[in-house]
Amino acid sequence: MTTFQKLIGIFLILIAFLFYWFQIRPAQIKTKCEGKARNLVIDMAEERNSVITKSNFTQRIDEFYKLCLHGNGL
Repeated sequence: MTTFQKLIGIFLILIAFLFYWFQIRPAQIKTKCEGKARNLVIDMAEERNSVITKSNFTQRIDEFYKLCLHGNGL
């Protein structure tokens, strides 16, 4: 294997890693956090036997979503 082929191989591996780190990983974290935040707010409302208004529901989901993103490094 020539030096050029090794450089091409390293470059391709680097590109694949960067694609994963900046595209796939954040998308997976966002999907996980969205479901987690929604379920957490719904569970909290059920535990308290309370009705949550749509604006309050959305606000709470956003808060938990941002906390989850921050906790996962985004």
